[in-house]
Amino acid sequence: MARWPVAILFGAMSLATLSQASAQPEIRISRTTTMAYLPLMVIEHEKLLEQLAAQAGIPNLKVSYHTFTGPSAQFDALFSGNVDVVAVGSTALITLWARTKGTQNEVKGISALASMPIALSTRNPQVKSIRDFSDRDRIAVPSVQVSFQAMLLQMAAAKEWGAENYKKLDPLTVGLGQMDAVAAMAQPTHEVNSDFATPPFLYIEREMPGIRPIITMKEILGENGTIGTAATTTRFRTTKPELYKILHAALAEAMGIIAADKGRAVDGYLGATGDKKTTRDMLLKIANDPDVEFNMTPRAMKSYADFMFKTGSIKRQPENWKELFFSETAQLNGS
Repeated sequence: MARWPVAILFGAMSLATLSQASAQPEIRISRTTTMAYLPLMVIEHEKLLEQLAAQAGIPNLKVSYHTFTGPSAQFDALFSGNVDVVAVGSTALITLWARTKGTQNEVKGISALASMPIALSTRNPQVKSIRDFSDRDRIAVPSVQVSFQAMLLQMAAAKEWGAENYKKLDPLTVGLGQMDAVAAMAQPTHEVNSDFATPPFLYIEREMPGIRPIITMKEILGENGTIGTAATTTRFRTTKPELYKILHAALAEAMGIIAADKGRAVDGYLGATGDKKTTRDMLLKIANDPDVEFNMTPRAMKSYADFMFKTGSIKRQPENWKELFFSETAQLNGS
């Protein structure tokens, strides 16, 4: 994918002004290490931000990447000024937007990053659908009631039994890290016999004998919703517009690289993360899955936000999904 010309990125903005804005301009990005954030890993590995900045007359851009294990630490880093951009799940972005709307630190999405399959699987042969779960079953989710998978399970319950019964399956859930959940699913005697898994764990479970999916995110939502986003504050976008535009252009270029060359994209993931546990073959399988899409267009964001508002996890409801993203992404054909 060809890089965007400087004139398109910055219009009439003076390059001299850009280069003089700071002795050493800097952008700091936080993320976790899952494949949902692959575009940022490609950006890091291939130094796309540095290259685009140099083309725009900023030869000394300092770029740093910070790894966090969960959204709360990223929230703290963003609002304390220790990072400029966060890579968070869709529901985390919605939570941030609802809490900060109307303030100088209002948070919005820069771009969607990935739509990937998520599925609830079981090794209980008696369970054909979520209606068949009983008190003897236990369903693994990363965090009970508050994780993305826990919310999807609640959405499935509301769809099956009515909105007032959205918590019907919550008593069966167990908070378990995703790797620990995979290990539990591999043990026939473990109390956890079902798991709401994301890639790459979903793909690992697919290869285990006796384990099969009973419902997918796509069946619950009607589409594979966005699970990873890049976000920042209105303050950053306003005070450092040149860096914001460079980042947006880098994301678009990374998406093009991923679409054109999955092997190159996987090399970017491995180079940025140093992942020694997931094989390259498994990563390529995930990247080539037709249900996996690395795209800037948000999917199912309004569905997430409406459910979160109805269940009280956010106090402000967006009128449409576009409210959650800055204008460059809000003009896309999302949902």
